[in-house]
Amino acid sequence: MGKTLPKDWDVIIIGGGLVGACLAAALARIPLRVLVVEADSPIAADTPADSWQRPIALSESSRRILHGLGLWTDLAPLSTPIEGVHISDRGHFGVTRLRPQETGTPSLGQVVADAELLARLRQQAGGMASVRFLQPAELVTFDQSPEGVNARIRWNGTESTVSARLLVAADGTRSAVRRRLGVGVRRRDYGQTAVACAVNVSRGHGNWAYERFTGDGVCAVLPMGGAAGGRDRCGLVWIMGDGWARQVADMDDATFLLALQACFGGRLGCFGEASPRRVFPLHAVWAAEQVRGRTVLLGNAAHTLHPLGAQGFNLGLRDMATLAELLADAVRQDQDPGGHDLLQEYVRRRRSDQTAARLFVKALLGVFANRFPPAVLARNLGLLGADLLPALKVGVARRATGLGGWQPRLVRGASL
Repeated sequence: MGKTLPKDWDVIIIGGGLVGACLAAALARIPLRVLVVEADSPIAADTPADSWQRPIALSESSRRILHGLGLWTDLAPLSTPIEGVHISDRGHFGVTRLRPQETGTPSLGQVVADAELLARLRQQAGGMASVRFLQPAELVTFDQSPEGVNARIRWNGTESTVSARLLVAADGTRSAVRRRLGVGVRRRDYGQTAVACAVNVSRGHGNWAYERFTGDGVCAVLPMGGAAGGRDRCGLVWIMGDGWARQVADMDDATFLLALQACFGGRLGCFGEASPRRVFPLHAVWAAEQVRGRTVLLGNAAHTLHPLGAQGFNLGLRDMATLAELLADAVRQDQDPGGHDLLQEYVRRRRSDQTAARLFVKALLGVFANRFPPAVLARNLGLLGADLLPALKVGVARRATGLGGWQPRLVRGASL
């Protein structure tokens, strides 16, 4: 589109991260004129990959969405299928194993590096004539009217005013758009921090993922592609109390690997060769409103969940797929993509899945955070019971894969 910035758009997306870029890739197929405003600078070509990648567990519903957008052919060689999930409680006897048979799917999910996924989303969306990425750029201010949205964008050393019929806030947990709208949030600080990196293991992971609950969090080890020297590579998301996390973040690699070994045990052999660690304080945020006027909150701007169970990003992709479906229908019917009825229908369709995901995470946290001895015994008996009761495991597995309840067309295998 050249270096000049057109004034009129159909949709402006604030935030070109995973959810925002995926929405842009979806809308480019409709097509709508889409402007994406992303604050972060592009990653330099010579930046070591291990310093900015972290593992993401894609649910089967997310894999289907990406397949429907024509992205999975390129992503499949870069991903690792999850062919089983092993859930345990450190120091206790309870164990549950989930397998694809419980859901009738080829796998329980896929593990991919976030940077690989983001690069392909932006490449596909940015290669379409109807999509324009501004990076780095920022939203200065905006105002809404019954007819549209006017936004002032700072980019390339200047400020420009652009207009659209719909504004999408995909700008994360600390959403500037949400704040400017005055939308309140319910917030919960967990007193926990996630430490994420990649590590080698001396025993083959066999494409199994592990969730090992500890006294103050969970140690999740995710299968990734093979590493040099015959050692498998795994993604690690280690959730722990804030105080212990500060100590772990400051450890040298050798001390860190010893601490990880003591927490996880020897099921995967010895840990080695950790990549640089990334640290994320954990809290939940739930917006009181997801739609106001011609603006819709999407992804973490609408709901940030605890990473336990890998619900947050996968929920955001299903939200994205639903919004894209409604916008595709609006284009076919020559309707307003930012109209009141369309956005209220989006809220209605997503309410059940969003509530179920939030309650699922809340239940997991409540069960595994309780260290009262009778509760620990009940929890471990429950883990054993779940391993022996197929119906119970099917329900847990379907929530984990994102296949429960009503689903948007992309998840059902249909096109937009």
